[in-house]
Amino acid sequence: HVLVADGFAGRISVDPADLAPSALQLTVPVGSLKVDPPDARQALQLSGALDAGDRTELPDHMLAASPLDEAHYPRVTATLAGVSGQLPDVVVGLRVKIKAVEKVLSIPVHVELGPELLRASGEVELLQSDFGIEPYSRLLGAIAVKDRVRVRFTLVARAEAG
Repeated sequence: HVLVADGFAGRISVDPADLAPSALQLTVPVGSLKVDPPDARQALQLSGALDAGDRTELPDHMLAASPLDEAHYPRVTATLAGVSGQLPDVVVGLRVKIKAVEKVLSIPVHVELGPELLRASGEVELLQSDFGIEPYSRLLGAIAVKDRVRVRFTLVARAEAG
């Protein structure tokens, strides 16, 4: 399955000459997550299509009390815990909070800096269970989502005016 987060907001500050004081705050509203959009499935070359029932059931299940529990934890947050290496390829320590669990993930990130634009991309694998999420399963496990998930991201930040 694919989850697409396109309703996120954040702030980043970075000085290419000195990465130590860099900062990042990112918030993703759980309700903005889109489950298995056809264009994202196609872009990732995932086989199969979801039937109408799954299109309704999966988002409801993923946002319900068991997996992401949107009612009690409406946001996923991430803050910078540190940066090592040199641009354009760095390792970012990212403090991620999902539900009530916070973990620091070490993520290789490729950063492109322009005069008014920053683009950061990378990927990391994590276990849902590390964040208190029980992976989706039905029919006694005949249909199930793996505990290990891959998160791929591209973040684009534009310089503030002034």
